[in-house]
Amino acid sequence: MNNEEKYKRLASRLSPEPWEDVEGSIYADYNLLRECMSVLDPRETEITRQYWGLDSAEDPMTLDQIANQWGLTRERIRQLKERSIGKLKEEYELRLD
Repeated sequence: MNNEEKYKRLASRLSPEPWEDVEGSIYADYNLLRECMSVLDPRETEITRQYWGLDSAEDPMTLDQIANQWGLTRERIRQLKERSIGKLKEEYELRLD
């Protein structure tokens, strides 16, 4: 899976409606989503990148793998991931308007 496909998977979580393929633009604008990442703090950014496998040739990491790397619980990583998705969704919707 390439980076664009990974970002599209994340974008599908941000959309209030199912995405459509419109004039060759599948799911979301890759660059817009990358720009939205700027609202996350450094830890949220890295956890989001690790969970979704963004900007990496590696596969996405599990919550357990990320938790072990950060020295946090799986639940705390899940909470941070969900908070990040909320921030991204809010920013994404603002930029679409």
